[in-house]
Amino acid sequence: MKLVKIYIALLAICLLLPACSTKKNTAGSRFWHSFTTRYNVFFNGNEAYKKGCETKENGNKDNYTEIIPVFMVGNESSATLGSTNFDIAITKCEKSIQLHSIKKRPKVDAGKKQTPKMKAYLARKEFNPFLKNAWLLMGKAQFQKGDFSAASATFSYITRLYAAEPLVANEARIWQARCYSALDWYYDAEESLSAAERDTLDKALGILRDATKADLLLQQGKIADALPYLANAADAEKNKIKKARLYFLLGQIYQKEGRSQEAYKALGKCIKLSPPYELSFNAQIMQTEVLSEGQNASGMIKRLKKMAKSSKNKEYLDQVYFAMGNIHMAQMDTSTAISAYEKGRKESTRNGI
Repeated sequence: MKLVKIYIALLAICLLLPACSTKKNTAGSRFWHSFTTRYNVFFNGNEAYKKGCETKENGNKDNYTEIIPVFMVGNESSATLGSTNFDIAITKCEKSIQLHSIKKRPKVDAGKKQTPKMKAYLARKEFNPFLKNAWLLMGKAQFQKGDFSAASATFSYITRLYAAEPLVANEARIWQARCYSALDWYYDAEESLSAAERDTLDKALGILRDATKADLLLQQGKIADALPYLANAADAEKNKIKKARLYFLLGQIYQKEGRSQEAYKALGKCIKLSPPYELSFNAQIMQTEVLSEGQNASGMIKRLKKMAKSSKNKEYLDQVYFAMGNIHMAQMDTSTAISAYEKGRKESTRNGI
């Protein structure tokens, strides 16, 4: 009985395949190509993309003595991490598009009055309802790989291909702005964001816009303008590692603006997320620096000395004593600051910053 069902299913598939050509646009062909795009080629590409992002997150190395970038791909040392997986994702997306794109318009009754909704549907250039995901994933994989020129070209094409679908086009415009910002094409990035903002953005696109706008403004040195967008992006981020990084960056920006209490709170949010140790450590170090004025100085020095005694911080003693020196300098205690700096130089085990 089971074999009979299998034979019937195979026969049905064989009969359906001619009707499911991409040269035909019917409810059946659209369903078939949408289904096979989602659960075959795209699925594998998306899994590769997620693995690539995970590799980048686990291997990312930020320079915490400088303002860290909003996106990990902004670190030169991290830009190529996960490239193999991103290449696989790009290849899978290209295959999805090649095999399952439906450009032919569906047949409509010439005598039937078309509603605005139907007119908008017929204005589309792509009729596979799932293929937009493959296009967007390809652009994202190119961006994460650090190939910003290719990614910007992909997103630019998406805005034209999906001009009749504002949500898709605007998501592409926001990602396009990220690419332009990474290439230092700030005017073009502003134009892309402005074009996206002409339409009402849903919640998901609003979050995407906030992170992108924060990145653009920070790269332009417009720190105060970037703060509200960065705060929104940090609060909305769901990935714990990315969220912790954004809170750390928020702490850095608040400190630069002289808003010590807010910097301390942002860094506390970073620490509470239990991020990778180096990020947590640097957030703790920075907390001592932002609250080292007046009566807080002695308490922060005690906290740093306690950190220096921990075996977990043996590799980071240079930073601990550097932070102590900075606090003493803020208190105009130059000789003690010099002693702390010398101690940090002596205890350093890294040939880095």
